[in-house]
Amino acid sequence: MGFVVQSSTIVSVQTLTDPMRDLFDRQGRSVTGEAYLDIIEIELTQSGDEYSVRAKMNGPLPLGLSDPAIFIEWDLLVDIDQTPGTSPWSPTGFPLMDNGIGVDALIRLMLGPSGQGYRAEVRDLTLNRRMTIGFRIDGNSIELKVNASVSAPKAFDCVFVVRKFGEYGRSGAEIACDKAPDQGYCTYSDGKTSLRALSTTAQERLKNAAEMMSLINRYLRDSATGAYYTEAQRDWTRPSPPTLYAQARAITALLELYLAKKEQIYLTYAKDAWNFMETKLKSAGGAYGWTTTDSMIDLFVNAQAVLALIRVYEVTGDDEAIRRAREVADFLVSSMSDKVNGGFCNVILANGTRGAFATTWYQATTVLSLAKLYTISKNPVHLEYAERTQNLLDKYMWTDGLGYWSYPASDWSRRLVATEAFDGFRQAWAIRALIALHLATGKPEYLEKAKRTAAAVESFWNTGPASGYDMFHANGTRFIPPRNIAYSYDVEALVELAKTTREDIYLKQARRVIDLYTQALSDRTYGGLYVEWSVDGRRLSSTKSTTAISKWIESILLYGYEVLIISTGLPKAMKTRVFIDGTEFGSLQDESSRLVTFKLGTSHEIKLDEMVQVFETTRYKCSANMKPIASEGRLSFEYKPQYFLSVKSEQGTSSGEGWYDAGSVVTISITPTSVGFGVQQVFKGWSGDSTATTPTATIEMTGPKKAVAIWSPDYTQAILVGVLALAIVGVAVFVFTQRRKTTAAPQER
Repeated sequence: MGFVVQSSTIVSVQTLTDPMRDLFDRQGRSVTGEAYLDIIEIELTQSGDEYSVRAKMNGPLPLGLSDPAIFIEWDLLVDIDQTPGTSPWSPTGFPLMDNGIGVDALIRLMLGPSGQGYRAEVRDLTLNRRMTIGFRIDGNSIELKVNASVSAPKAFDCVFVVRKFGEYGRSGAEIACDKAPDQGYCTYSDGKTSLRALSTTAQERLKNAAEMMSLINRYLRDSATGAYYTEAQRDWTRPSPPTLYAQARAITALLELYLAKKEQIYLTYAKDAWNFMETKLKSAGGAYGWTTTDSMIDLFVNAQAVLALIRVYEVTGDDEAIRRAREVADFLVSSMSDKVNGGFCNVILANGTRGAFATTWYQATTVLSLAKLYTISKNPVHLEYAERTQNLLDKYMWTDGLGYWSYPASDWSRRLVATEAFDGFRQAWAIRALIALHLATGKPEYLEKAKRTAAAVESFWNTGPASGYDMFHANGTRFIPPRNIAYSYDVEALVELAKTTREDIYLKQARRVIDLYTQALSDRTYGGLYVEWSVDGRRLSSTKSTTAISKWIESILLYGYEVLIISTGLPKAMKTRVFIDGTEFGSLQDESSRLVTFKLGTSHEIKLDEMVQVFETTRYKCSANMKPIASEGRLSFEYKPQYFLSVKSEQGTSSGEGWYDAGSVVTISITPTSVGFGVQQVFKGWSGDSTATTPTATIEMTGPKKAVAIWSPDYTQAILVGVLALAIVGVAVFVFTQRRKTTAAPQER
């Protein structure tokens, strides 16, 4: 969406483009429809006191409609006060369309029904009035003009939508729709505009997490005891009593904030919550009761308490935390396990009565806590019960393509109930349990099952405008449930799976959940997050929950900051290894990238292979193959080809042989240029990739090169030596002859 600065003339325009052929129906399912319903581009400009809304469609608008029951409108939905909760329109008025804004006004072009032609209006719901406005249609383009004095404040949020209705425009009879942007919304304020897309940066997420925890600490923390209340009303009033669940969730969120921000207050508050658990909730058997007034021991929450204590130990090194974690785990094994059928019961009531057989996610959470504890305690009993329970889940509760059933009977037969369904929240605990078992045992089958479960969860994702996780009934029927903050558990499972498998597809899925659900659940009036919202834009639960918001904080901090590692320059099918802090972390092939995430507040070193050998005489070199990283960003590693230059000579000493960058010009030489005595070997030139005749030459490295020195015999010196030798012999003979003559002469007298 593009806006411009307020002035008497238009300064600049930024156009928002929308994907083609992305129409959907009232339930968010993809449909086909006329091209003039399909948004291609949108822009909003301001010139003086006049706003202009322009829309480009995928096809020309019709002259009219042949079916009198059809009604079509092209709308700019406007949130005048930028407050989602104050829309005067019916909460079901814009299902799947408003992207979370509170619609206060419409700027719209209409066609039909009953043969009516085109007309345009502003409908201001805050003032309960309508006003006709000007419009222009040019082929596949629409322009709506409205004066700022009519219904256009200096700051507002907006989304552009198209809706085709049947049944003479009856609300709820939408046949095909489109919107732009598909996610997020556009904001105009103080002469500036921005696209509030769902994507967020690491620092924005950290700021968001800190702000949410600040609200929890302000309204839901008992300063006298350090305990956290469980939940409050939407405006943070009337908090409910503290529970074990609230303490366990708050502790882990506080610890992650402490690690990210290095602020002692978070660690102090985490220890206070733990102290409340020990002094007010600890039972005689070592596990924790539900509240200060209800000593019921809940399997699911005690398993999460074990996880919280493990995290306290990991962050602080406090041995008491791991001792208590072992004590709680021992209680779960000894007092809540089913010694006959395997698995665990869900609760032990205050009177000592054991509850019903636990749901699948209760079992999986217990497996997770026992397996993680085993890696520290090395107690074989913990691992034994974890593996035994997981094997039962795999044997009786697994369904390929959907994941794990939710409600087993005590004998592990499938007990279907009215609410039996497969969803991401329940599978997330199973994924984490399987990963923990893989890390504890090294068995690859656990990791493979985790990946298959994640694939099932991904199949639940709704790719249409009703983005989010769908659910499947036991009979396989797919339906769109309310979007719940509980899907933060999916984020944690996907992040753990990405780190274990080193496959970044899981990080991309986790990021999608973070961005969408943070946007959809944000309460811009009172702060924090709603617990859930329906696909028609209504918030179904207005309470503020310590457990839910804390888990969301923990999840987005566990995701951390993103680093995109990019390799460029390698030829097709060639790989380079990736090392993170000295540990090999997969590879990159030819022109590719890999997404990794790190905890906020941590620094790391990324290294790729310096050399990648292609052939004996060709390799690729990355000169800057090691780079540090401490914040979100992109690290690009460029490989450049190098070729080997072979310089050979049977005589003398050659120079220049070695590896060189592509395109470089290399000097080769040979010394001396003649060798030997008598019949000499004399340098005549070069062969191969050089035809130079000089002893020093240059070669351009456009590929692997070879230069061979050419030598030939030279008899000049030999001849000279021979002539000299003959001369010397002749002189010697002459001298000898003369001496004899001289010696013989006196004897003749």
